[in-house]
Amino acid sequence: MSIGKYNNTRDILNKYNISAKKKYGQNFLVDQNILQKIVDGAEIDRDTIVVEIGPGLGSLTEYLCKKAKECIAYEIESEMVRVLEDTMSDYDNLTIINKDILKDDLKSLEGKEIVVVANLPYYITTPILFKLLESKLNIKRFVLMMQKEVAQRLSGNINTKEYNALSITIQYHLHPRILFNVSREVFIPRPNVDSAVISLERLDPKKVDVDDEKWFFTIVKSSFKQRRKTLANNLNATIGIDKVIINEALIEIGKKENSRAESLTIEDFAKLSKIIKKDD
Repeated sequence: MSIGKYNNTRDILNKYNISAKKKYGQNFLVDQNILQKIVDGAEIDRDTIVVEIGPGLGSLTEYLCKKAKECIAYEIESEMVRVLEDTMSDYDNLTIINKDILKDDLKSLEGKEIVVVANLPYYITTPILFKLLESKLNIKRFVLMMQKEVAQRLSGNINTKEYNALSITIQYHLHPRILFNVSREVFIPRPNVDSAVISLERLDPKKVDVDDEKWFFTIVKSSFKQRRKTLANNLNATIGIDKVIINEALIEIGKKENSRAESLTIEDFAKLSKIIKKDD
C-alpha cells in the first residue's frame, strides 16, 4: 500500500487517525517537490545504503526506497512504525528499526558505507549529528533538514555572527553546504521557524592536522565562551592560560593580540592549540 496512493499528508493523518506529537518535535512535510530535492541532494543511486532518522509517515522514505539499494529507517514512535509497515509494504528494501537512535549501539550499521538522510527535530539535531560522528561509522555524507539558523551555524564562515565553536567542530569533520531553504508554510503543523536542507560531506583526509583533538576542541570551545571578549581573555578566564602566552602565540600565527575567536580559521586554531599546549 504505497504512500504515493494518497493525495497528501492530511489524507494519511486522517486515515490512521494520528496527529503530530510535540514531544517528538514532529512536523510533517507536505511539499512533494522538496522531498524530491532532498533525495537529489543526497546523490543516491542503486548502490547506496541510506539511513533515515525519523521517517514519520514515510513520505520521504518512499522516495529513498525508490532510489536506493537499501533504506534503514529509525523511528522512535511505535504508532508511526505501524503506519510505515502498512504504507511502505510494497518496498522490500526497507528495514524499520523501532528505536531511539541516540540510545542504539548502531552495531547493525557497522561495515557499511552509508548516506544519512533526515528531517531532524530541532531539539535533537546536534546530539544526533555528534553521536553519528563519534560512532566512527563509514558515513559518506549527511543530507539533513534542520532549523535554518542551525544550518547557518554549521556552515558559518569566519568574521560572521553565525561562526562559532559548532561551526569549527562540524567543519573539522565535514564540508557543509546549504542546498536550499524550506519555508515553515510547507509543514503540518506549521513550526515557528524556517528550515534549511544542508549537505555535510565527509572530509577525507581531515582539513587540518591536529595532534591532540581533545585539547584542540577545548581551545576552540573556550575561545568562544563569551563572544564580546578577546580570545586571550576567554582562554585566561576558562582554562587559566596566561594572557602573555596566548598573545605571543597569536602573533606567531599572524594574528593581533586583541583578536576575537571569530577571526581565526580552523587552521589558525590548530596552530594555536599546538603552540599553547599544556604539559600533561
